[in-house]
Amino acid sequence: MKTTKKVVGIFLISLFILSSCGKYEDGPKISVLPKSVRLAGTWTVEKLLYDGLDNEIGFALVKDMELTLESDGTGSISMWGFDGIVEWELTSKKENFSIRINMGGGWDAWGESNILRLTNKEFWVSETATDGTGIHTIETHYVKQ
Repeated sequence: MKTTKKVVGIFLISLFILSSCGKYEDGPKISVLPKSVRLAGTWTVEKLLYDGLDNEIGFALVKDMELTLESDGTGSISMWGFDGIVEWELTSKKENFSIRINMGGGWDAWGESNILRLTNKEFWVSETATDGTGIHTIETHYVKQ
């Protein structure tokens, strides 16, 4: 009887620990691949949301973009017929993704996004933007090629 209680107790504690392992809002709960390995590869934009709604105009601007990330924090970008290089890093306890781009005219400022989902095939980020109408949330869903 004591052994059964111990096994059930260990099972419940393990279940609680595993259910709270998820770092990102949309998952995954647990992964054996390091985040830099999951990020490595070529990504394209699958969906762009503006304040939670599909943004077809914005998507049309980025649908042909290819973002290639290397696990060492470097990479490349191709969009609108231009090629550039990128540097990226995980920040804020690996909950945020920071990137800067050089399309040939020097480095842009670092941009930072909150990671919502990071699997080997999906990478979702969210950032806020302010304009004359207020603060807006832009969510980008990437898929690995």
